[in-house]
Amino acid sequence: MKNVFWVISIFFSVMTGGCATVTGTAPVVDRSATGMSGTSTEESPGIIEVPGPAGRGDEFSRGKIAPDPATSPAVAALLSQADANLRSGNAADAAATVERALYLEPKDAYLWYRLAEIRLRQNNWQQAYVLATKSNSLAAGNKPLQMANWEIIALAKKMQGDAAGVELAAKEIEKLKRQ
Repeated sequence: MKNVFWVISIFFSVMTGGCATVTGTAPVVDRSATGMSGTSTEESPGIIEVPGPAGRGDEFSRGKIAPDPATSPAVAALLSQADANLRSGNAADAAATVERALYLEPKDAYLWYRLAEIRLRQNNWQQAYVLATKSNSLAAGNKPLQMANWEIIALAKKMQGDAAGVELAAKEIEKLKRQ
């Protein structure tokens, strides 16, 4: 029992200590022309514009999606770390980082979306679909996030050869555009 307490206390001290020093804004990642490598600029925290896996930008173009402004400093720091991991080409570490953020805020639709986007980059189509669906279940009233999730779903279904799934996703995107 002492070991569990020790591990938990170290985890929280690292998390809160690291978050106390986080200032400024997170980088914006734009991979529209560069595939996975991307470039960064200083804009708003956690906002990304990622066309999807390299070579599939024409199939996956969405607007900027931002995390909830009420996102905790710990989660914002983890999102910045995930962005850095993606810029360095390490999608596995980016996914693990977003999973840690989900541990802190499991009902954050944006975090589920980010993990879906990362799984899409890893060509894990089924998991991208499931995670985007989970995000949509939590994203009531957030049309841009819902549309981005449906785009992930459409691409995942396309890559799985599911024409009916692609058609359903396209219909949902059009319905959201009309609202």
